[in-house]
Amino acid sequence: IRIGQTYTLKKMFQELIFTVSGEIPHSSSGMFILVKQLSGLLTENRDRKLIIIDDAGKLTGQGLGTFHELRENTQHCVGFAFVGLPYFKGNLMKWMIKGKPGVSEFYRRIENWYDDIPKLNRTEKIEYCKRRGLHESSYDDALACETISELENFVNRRLSLKEIETALGGNSTIKTPKDKFALDGI
Repeated sequence: IRIGQTYTLKKMFQELIFTVSGEIPHSSSGMFILVKQLSGLLTENRDRKLIIIDDAGKLTGQGLGTFHELRENTQHCVGFAFVGLPYFKGNLMKWMIKGKPGVSEFYRRIENWYDDIPKLNRTEKIEYCKRRGLHESSYDDALACETISELENFVNRRLSLKEIETALGGNSTIKTPKDKFALDGI
């Protein structure tokens, strides 16, 4: 699940329940019921499951505590991976020192921190561009991207520009020092 800016903890757990069961949980259910319902769904069988929480840095201390509770209820068959920017780890440390409820319990159960994820190599970057449908003429600029996020943003911008160019009937000029562009005629 990816945590959006508009997510509340309740909405996130409702989405998890929907993802697991295909059923929309009752909107008036409180967090206690949602955690119990999701725990039950995840433990119905002993099959191993992995829940990946993307943008975990957006979680609050309460959110971390709630995931700690879910983990305690499901630890025999569910693993969790929390993905976040470096500030996620910093926030955890800060909240733990301040004694924020639920954070120390959550932090104690972290088994690994992967701070140094290797960068994409040339072949991986080109393959990503190919799969996304980027024209070969853009590969050199794409190779200059340092991180996967930067590469994804670059490709998304290029593909958006391509759509704009098409809508304008090809009446535009794209100038590309890496992150800058201009469209003539707009």
